[in-house]
Amino acid sequence: MIIKKVSYTADETQFGFRKGRGTTTAVSLAHDVVKYMNNKDTPVYICSLDAQKCFDSIWHDGLFHKLTGKIPDLHWIFLYKWYRSSKAQARWTGELSSQFNISKGMRQGSILSPRLFSVFINDLLLSLKSKEYGVKLHNFKLNLIAYADDINQFSTTTTGLQKLINTCESYARNWRMKFNPIKTKCTRIGKPVLMEPPTWQLDGQTINLSEDTTILGVNLTNNLKAKPHIKNRIRACNQSVFKLTTAGLSYPGLNCEVKTHIWNTVNCPMLTYGLETLHITNSEMGDLKSAQGSIVKRGLGLSKRSHYHRVLQACNIKPIEEVVAENAARLYHSIFQCDTPAKEFQCLLLSSYVLTGKAEIGTLLDRVIKAGHNPLNLIINKPTFSRHTTNEDGLVDSLRQLLYHENYQKPGSQEHILATLLTKSF
Repeated sequence: MIIKKVSYTADETQFGFRKGRGTTTAVSLAHDVVKYMNNKDTPVYICSLDAQKCFDSIWHDGLFHKLTGKIPDLHWIFLYKWYRSSKAQARWTGELSSQFNISKGMRQGSILSPRLFSVFINDLLLSLKSKEYGVKLHNFKLNLIAYADDINQFSTTTTGLQKLINTCESYARNWRMKFNPIKTKCTRIGKPVLMEPPTWQLDGQTINLSEDTTILGVNLTNNLKAKPHIKNRIRACNQSVFKLTTAGLSYPGLNCEVKTHIWNTVNCPMLTYGLETLHITNSEMGDLKSAQGSIVKRGLGLSKRSHYHRVLQACNIKPIEEVVAENAARLYHSIFQCDTPAKEFQCLLLSSYVLTGKAEIGTLLDRVIKAGHNPLNLIINKPTFSRHTTNEDGLVDSLRQLLYHENYQKPGSQEHILATLLTKSF
């Protein structure tokens, strides 16, 4: 028997569960588009829609209607019978109810569910994309970014944003979905141009203007300051460290080598998530440096007044500013490896930079140039980084010998006392 092969490709505005795309790619696109428009004194209105229990409420009949012709017939029949035969029972006070059919929702944890959802939601993305309302820059237009069921809409006018919301509301009504107006947020980023704060309507309820919004875990404020997101990351990092204190992350606890590994693989990614997508000021970077220093010193049993720069070198821990800069370079390279709206927009910024010699302030391109990278080389070659972990006066080597010594984990040992004195003196 010959199985007919049927190809299906999700719309380019869908970043979720697709190779070569990730959350930082989507957030970087949102940030840079908004930053570009703000540099031109044009505000951007964003609506972050909340799909209420989306995976749990997908209408089965609607899903299989959309799957027709998009997967082989035998696969369609198999999935149809599988979902139609799904049954459940409710347990109450130890008693089980009679079985009943499940007519909506997709299997949680199944690797197939994200793919099926992508098919189900794709018509909405195509409908939104076809609308003229949005952000327009020459031949580039953007009015939405989707990551699975997380849909963010963009427009330079309040009326345009309302029409995009209406499109989603109509689609949800026809395909038995529901967008939650209570959790949906609308934000203006940039200088206000209206006398009164605008409002929007979703499902008969009013959505007021919010001071900020969160896109895929990254907080975007109405002035694009990174400080609120940095505060959230510092809080999350401290929480992750606290949870591991009983496992030996606090002093004395585990040896220095293990603590360093945990910092590099668990705590540092928690602290730096999404930072490569934002424009960070020197003051905001100072907060990150202080947070990194405090956590590292606390884990090694060093006092608050100890200098931590040489300690980071001795432990092979990169300063947080280096980590953010390297993540930005990697992000810039990865954007150009896949055809997405993010690549299209970065090409627009790059062409302007090549012609004028000036990069749009605050964008990812601007940050990688200021970090000393050639953007054209960065597109072609995957960035690699190395770091010197020694110094001429031998202080770093001395600290490394002390911190990694087996006696260092004993409070009051000579190794711990000497390390404390060295970090306070230099």
